[in-house]
Parts: sequence; C-alpha cells; structure tokens
Amino acid sequence: MKLREYFKSSKFKSFIKGMGSVIDITGSYFSYRPYWMRKDLTPQEQDALALRGDWEAVGNDLRKAIEKTKKSLANKLE
Repeated sequence: MKLREYFKSSKFKSFIKGMGSVIDITGSYFSYRPYWMRKDLTPQEQDALALRGDWEAVGNDLRKAIEKTKKSLANKLE
C-alpha cells in the first residue's frame, strides 16, 4: 500500500480519531449520548430505557438464532 493510499484509508482515520480521544482531557471529544442518557429523564427512566434496549437486543439475538436454526433444519430435511 502506498503512503498516500494509507493516509486516505479508514484504518488511518480510525487511528487518528482514537489518538484524538486519548489526548482529549476535557472529555468533550465525543458529544454523542445514548438516547437513554438524556438529561431530562430521571435515573429510574434512564434505567428503564437501558433495560428495554438490553431486552430488545436479547430478542433480536433470539430471532436470529431461531431463523438460523430453521434454515439449518430445512437444509437437513431436503
């Protein structure tokens, strides 16, 4: 890989972004907050939204596993 191509690559951009976050001592480099960390919510509401997100992820994982199993069984029965 040529040097010019390397500087344009996503690996280099990720490296620079990571170094920027390490050097950032003010804590303002990443301004993104998950939806459940909104300041207008009470701690109980934040916790409820975080738990909801966790269970949604579990449900998605289960759906994927069920579909994978169905496909696997269908292939075996053919």
